[in-house]
Amino acid sequence: VNSTLEDQHGNIWLGTGYGLIKLGLRPKPVNGDIDDKTHKGYAGDQTYLSPLGYGKSDGLKDMRFSLDVLYLDSKNRLWLGMEKGVSMLDMNQQTTALNPPVISLKQLDINEQFIDYRNIPGSLKKELIFSGVQAFENYPLNLELAHQKNYLTFHFAAIDWEAPHKIQYSHRMLGLNDNWSNPTQEAKADYRNLPHGTYTFQIRAIGKSRQWSEPFEYTFTILPPWWQTWWAYVIYAFLFLMALRIFSLWRERRLRQEKEVLQVKVEERTAELKQKSDELEHSLESLKSTQSQLIQQEKLASLGQLTAGIAHEIKNPLNF
Repeated sequence: VNSTLEDQHGNIWLGTGYGLIKLGLRPKPVNGDIDDKTHKGYAGDQTYLSPLGYGKSDGLKDMRFSLDVLYLDSKNRLWLGMEKGVSMLDMNQQTTALNPPVISLKQLDINEQFIDYRNIPGSLKKELIFSGVQAFENYPLNLELAHQKNYLTFHFAAIDWEAPHKIQYSHRMLGLNDNWSNPTQEAKADYRNLPHGTYTFQIRAIGKSRQWSEPFEYTFTILPPWWQTWWAYVIYAFLFLMALRIFSLWRERRLRQEKEVLQVKVEERTAELKQKSDELEHSLESLKSTQSQLIQQEKLASLGQLTAGIAHEIKNPLNF
């Protein structure tokens, strides 16, 4: 700040190396949205300290002010001393802008293509569905887009009769991102590769009054591709159930076959076991018979030995 001055209304004028700045108390806006960075209003009093800058676009011949060369004469005229000359600002004709700009949507481009919505080409009629066109503008109402028409460019404009060159815009897409974009003077917004869904595009403007306008809203819908529609999901569910049924039948048949094979193996094994059991039983009978024979032979042998002993015992006395 190279020079300072207070006018008759209590405003502070600052001459800097980058232009002229006016500091003054202003009524607090209703929506409280006055800060360029945070977009939040000041709490407390009904007024706030507002800085307002002036540059070459406002009529200044130079941006650099000399030291202590701001002078207010008896006719309420502000004299500005700059490096390249002197300028005069008639304070009697200075007004304070209190109203925000009026903003509106002008045009909607799709996939970087200008479209006259009152005369749609036949190739686009199946990909664009809308109920009408906004009067005096060129954008459709209640728009529904095919999924491949997801690159949208919004053209808008705001009216501020007092300082049109000071208008800045900020926008956001509800359903995609709830944060406002940084203020810029570019009067268009691009959104690429939007996924399917319903969105609300909001745009607002700020001008000399340093108050944001009420957001302008535009709602539209991008339809899902056929493979993501509800009837496609019904088909997917039906095919999935059919696949489960086919798998179930195949598994049941496979289990039945395995059961039959297992049953045959069980029968074969049972027959083998039965055969072996019969053989074992026959062997057991044979062993029992052999055992009986052996016992009988042992009995006979014992009897023979006994008889021989008795005969020997009788024979000896008889011989004697």
